[in-house]
Amino acid sequence: MGGSSRFQIAVVVVTVVLVVLGMTVDGFSTELIPRHSPASPFYNPSRSHYEHLQDAIERSRKRLNHFENKIEAPLSPGDIEYLMRISIGTPPVEFVAIADTGSDLTWTQCLPCTQCYKQNFPIFDPRRSSSYNTISCKADVCFDLQTISSGCDRSNGTCEYLYGYADGSRTQGTLSIESITIGGAVIRNNIFGCSHISTGTFQKIGGSGIIGLGAGKLSLVSQLGESGRKFSYCLAPYSSKSTSKISFGSDAFVSGVSTPIQSDPAYDAFYFLTLESLSVGNKTIPLPSSNGVIRGGGGNIVIDSGTTLTLLPQETVLRLSSALEDAISLPKTVDPSRTFNLCYRVEGETEFPNVTADFKGARVVLRSINTFVEVADGVVCLAILPTQQEVSVFGNIAQTNFLVGYDLDARAVSFKPTDCTKAN
Repeated sequence: MGGSSRFQIAVVVVTVVLVVLGMTVDGFSTELIPRHSPASPFYNPSRSHYEHLQDAIERSRKRLNHFENKIEAPLSPGDIEYLMRISIGTPPVEFVAIADTGSDLTWTQCLPCTQCYKQNFPIFDPRRSSSYNTISCKADVCFDLQTISSGCDRSNGTCEYLYGYADGSRTQGTLSIESITIGGAVIRNNIFGCSHISTGTFQKIGGSGIIGLGAGKLSLVSQLGESGRKFSYCLAPYSSKSTSKISFGSDAFVSGVSTPIQSDPAYDAFYFLTLESLSVGNKTIPLPSSNGVIRGGGGNIVIDSGTTLTLLPQETVLRLSSALEDAISLPKTVDPSRTFNLCYRVEGETEFPNVTADFKGARVVLRSINTFVEVADGVVCLAILPTQQEVSVFGNIAQTNFLVGYDLDARAVSFKPTDCTKAN
């Protein structure tokens, strides 16, 4: 698992410099590719829109279960909905990786491979990169990851990690420093994982690794430093299959209403918010507290671009469904897949009552596109499901047509209504 002795063991550099064509820049942007988009290497044209949606729903259910284990990252590698194009090394080698707001390690498979899965792009060979260096196991950063284990390769003193996911998948390799290129910007001295052993469900996803966009110390965003530890994205509607846009540093838009990010060292990769209540018309449904999930209270819901549906406590969903039923006069029907509980028969475009989400300090008005989804021809269902878990999730359907900004320095997430099909 250890790196080649040819490589210098580097002391971690925590300042990141962004360079485009030799010029220092403060920000950059790139495409955020939906898994079901024709631009995605996962795209399967033989599957219908509804089949893609059912796949995403099943991934949402699996993903929520992964919050049970504090040590492991809250994702199954195949459960993520968005991808990013990224290049690594000098000269740069391009590949497509999973973008995950619930993970703090950016990693890719590296040669030599002890046990690698088949991927759609060539495996990165650090021996061919002039900018690659390993990290000493004596560096503090060697122990900053929420990993199963990290430690020393005694043969050469490099920092080694074993990073686990709750479905049993694991990736193992050398914590390293390398230049990463995103949207034309070169991020030098970026700390990432060079994995030589990857086991579990990675085989089915075909991607070349994961881009960690979480709040942990070693996530891509956290390493932006003086350039601004913030990013934003605008998610186009699921039915559009359009690519979306993700921006970093000074290119990120953190505007509109904002709510504080709640902190807990046990969950430092996640973005916990406080959702105080939901309302339909004059009916208000309060949300339960965090029930001890976040030490000190406060955070009771994770905002997660990787989860399709919004998942809330069962009692909350029952009361919300009742309020919506009272306000909707359309004929009710049954979801053919038996996944959703509240469904209606519709003809053409139909507007449903707004659901107002009152986060701490931020009122976010959710429209039909954020709360209902068409699951079959003429069948529209509430895209909010109950969960028995302590952790609730604010999924990507609820975030559709919002410019969502994350500012790690201000410890805040912002929402601004935007037509995301035109924002890209």
